[in-house]
Amino acid sequence: MIPLLKELWDTYKKKIKHIRSDNAGENNILNKQCIEEEMGILFEYTASGTPQQNSIVERAFPAMFGKLRARMSAAGFDKEKRDK
Repeated sequence: MIPLLKELWDTYKKKIKHIRSDNAGENNILNKQCIEEEMGILFEYTASGTPQQNSIVERAFPAMFGKLRARMSAAGFDKEKRDK
């Protein structure tokens, strides 16, 4: 993720100011890496167990998985493979 953030600045002159995410371990690691690289990005964490704060994403995932399962059904995948 750090190389992507640096590329956004170097190539497109787009500086990321805030990153909002849940309080998962990989996000905390990214926060520490950004501090070490002195990127000046402010991390904002949503409260755990509150999908309401991520409402758009929380609604998009089931819709996306439903479309994917429908395409897999149309392609002839068996139920076991569709559910994985």
